[in-house]
Amino acid sequence: DGTKLVVATGEDFGGYDGPYNRAMVLLDPLTLDVLQANKQGNVDADSDYATSPIVFDHDGRTLVFAGNKDRNFYMYDLNKIQDGPIWQRAVGFQVGVLPAYAPYGGGTLLFVADRMLYAVNPATGADRWPPVPVGKVHSNMAVANRLVFLNGGADGLKIIDMQSGHLLRTIL
Repeated sequence: DGTKLVVATGEDFGGYDGPYNRAMVLLDPLTLDVLQANKQGNVDADSDYATSPIVFDHDGRTLVFAGNKDRNFYMYDLNKIQDGPIWQRAVGFQVGVLPAYAPYGGGTLLFVADRMLYAVNPATGADRWPPVPVGKVHSNMAVANRLVFLNGGADGLKIIDMQSGHLLRTIL
């Protein structure tokens, strides 16, 4: 709604472990004052965030989700970031592939980690369907008309059914 700005922060190499390293940070968008923060990962372990956060509404709450290089994905309530994650899931990571949220069918959160596509219930992290092998993904995914589109580079564009997780087609 424009009243909050969320960022996921990075590196801490060299021994510096400041209050906002490896953190999900909520800012006032006009003043950039820090409103809340929560740190994850270990110092000097390159365990900063591997994705930008996504913000979306689900079941009456505004949620924030991002993947960290500590091999975990973290889900936060936007208004309670300082309380820590609502849930987290250790499945690996893939740098730079932004998660996606599809509101239909009760809402599904999609993310890529270690060459697998995950579709989960945003409130609990429980699988909507088993993870799907998708290989290397070269850019962000798109969700439209109950389909998931993933760019696999030389492996082609993969089109996956949002309801079942079945690979429908690969376009080379």
